[in-house]
Amino acid sequence: MADKGRYAALKQDWEDLGLRGQSLFNPSIQHQTSSSEFLAELGFLHEMTGDQRFYDAIIAVAEYALIDLDGNWRRDPATNVLPPPELEHLRDCTFLSVLSQVSRGSSLRKACAETVVKKKISGHSFEAACKEVERLYRKYVANGEEPHAVALRTMSRVERHWPDSVPDGYIAWKKSRRRATPEHNG
Repeated sequence: MADKGRYAALKQDWEDLGLRGQSLFNPSIQHQTSSSEFLAELGFLHEMTGDQRFYDAIIAVAEYALIDLDGNWRRDPATNVLPPPELEHLRDCTFLSVLSQVSRGSSLRKACAETVVKKKISGHSFEAACKEVERLYRKYVANGEEPHAVALRTMSRVERHWPDSVPDGYIAWKKSRRRATPEHNG
């Protein structure tokens, strides 16, 4: 019974965060032009101006796998508003979050609900977002993803983007926070 109460509280938290809307993992995209017209225009602008950025935009469309084998905009984009590496990182972290809670005895339903709120995963409804997270979790399990390998993959992404040095402003802010906490004032 307590599980139902916690689920209802998580649903309310999700609603309060304003996450109802597009699915984070599978958004619906309404394009303003056909893919062939868009790519032709980018190619024309690249040829006309000699500006490499127009060509780079064509490459980005391909990297995001936004066009299907027939040359049309994909109805089920492989990615969304997040670049592929960030989307994969979010998927990995989502899997690890659910796995962590399940391994500590949480039901899969509750672990997915907790993850949806903690990771601020949007969706058409709270239930739909939870179901999407559950499908992601089950896919990782079915594919035999080893938790240790997923964690290492996640950490390697973090390390690649780790700054060479910490900005002075951050150090000053951290020191001021330490002085402001009660355990450092007594």
